[in-house]
Amino acid sequence: MRKRVLATALGIPSLLAAQVMLATAATAEPEPPASSANAADDPANALDLEGPEHHMWTNESVPIGASKGGKVEFWPYGDHIYVCDKRADGRHVFAAVYQWDSGRGWTQLFNLTASGNGVCKASHGSMGSVHDLRENGCFLFSIELRDGDNYVQGSYDEAQWANDNERAFNCNPP
Repeated sequence: MRKRVLATALGIPSLLAAQVMLATAATAEPEPPASSANAADDPANALDLEGPEHHMWTNESVPIGASKGGKVEFWPYGDHIYVCDKRADGRHVFAAVYQWDSGRGWTQLFNLTASGNGVCKASHGSMGSVHDLRENGCFLFSIELRDGDNYVQGSYDEAQWANDNERAFNCNPP
């Protein structure tokens, strides 16, 4: 945008200005994206994510055209998980990750809470321990809205996703 204004101010015709903009865009440093509370927690800033992606929204009823209150994303390649609060409604988004173990059933590994419109919280496999999810394992992701410590009726949803780096699919433990 700034280059077009500069080109126009210098009297460069608009077709030539467009060519100048294209030539300089390839070499220009990208502008940093708008950040929420912490850029590392924002999936919009994670430009290098690869492979399949799963996502799910909270399940509350909203007016037509309005967004749901929360979203969870799971990128198996790198075990990236993002939980994002999507509405300025005073509520927060709570998500939990469970691992299937044939001897014990579902075991909760950790949870993430995001609070504030546009705020995301993240977990990455590189954090180690419970955040480094077992390859080809089956994981249950749950998401809900909370108002203080209270569950928001009707907002809960869950899905079972495989930690497969090649393709996105749901899993069912035996």
